[in-house]
Amino acid sequence: LLPCSILFVSRFVFRPLNRLNYGLMQLQQDDLSYRMNERLSSTEFNTLSHSFNVMSQRILDLKAEILKREEEKRKSELSSLKHQIQPHFLFNNMNLIYTLAQDPPNHKIQQLSSYMTGYMRYSRRVDQAAVPLSYEIRHLKDYLSILAINYPGRIHDQIDCDHRLFPYTVPTFLLNTVLENSVNYGFSSETDTLELTIRIFLSEAGQNDHDSRYLHIRIADTGPGFSPQTIAHVNRFEDFNGYFSTHIGLRNIRYRLWLTYGETDLLRISNRTEGGAMTEIRIPVTSRSGHEEEQDEYPDY
Repeated sequence: LLPCSILFVSRFVFRPLNRLNYGLMQLQQDDLSYRMNERLSSTEFNTLSHSFNVMSQRILDLKAEILKREEEKRKSELSSLKHQIQPHFLFNNMNLIYTLAQDPPNHKIQQLSSYMTGYMRYSRRVDQAAVPLSYEIRHLKDYLSILAINYPGRIHDQIDCDHRLFPYTVPTFLLNTVLENSVNYGFSSETDTLELTIRIFLSEAGQNDHDSRYLHIRIADTGPGFSPQTIAHVNRFEDFNGYFSTHIGLRNIRYRLWLTYGETDLLRISNRTEGGAMTEIRIPVTSRSGHEEEQDEYPDY
């Protein structure tokens, strides 16, 4: 009887345990292809083997999804950057320099060249996913200064941001993309002026919950506003991969925010009751950049 008991325990307990232990060792070595036989032992161990196989497959699928998401993130960021420095923007400013040169004095050429230098220098941050907010604001100011020379007296801007928020990080080329959208679609005629308001503030969704804190960015303009179709399409996240020929920059930002923070509702657009468009962005607050010394001034980059 004893030999039979030993044989039974060895076959139906120790062997399955050894196979399970071997499978766990394979997982530790990052071998996610190993699968256990689900029909060589008792019902309990077969169930355990099945759970092991399901877990291994889920880990494998999750790793594949992470790799796919990282690749999509890279492509989206590169696509976003392409929309920041479009050839027509550079060509228009080169033509403006030529026009200004025909009518001395040429101090405006010096100003434009300085702003363009800062604008182009910032564009080299192609490999950075995020930067301190102060960097984005400085880049935004260069862009607004270029617009002021292109459209003298037609664009008026106001930036409301507490300097204590400057060290918080935001995705690169975020503010400029939204503002460029406002300018491209904000003028309804050749004689109109456009007022731009940028407000940035920190808020919390709940008390004593650090993960619920968001950096809010609201950009409003006095243009004609968004069409109902545009609001529906841009705010509907699943439509990102569909055909949509306008407001590509906004949809690109929405997708980048999802890739970075895992939330699908971080960008919303709407029309203001008093007229004009409103773009609202929420950035989950996870860390500060560590550039504390730069919070009192716009940095040189």
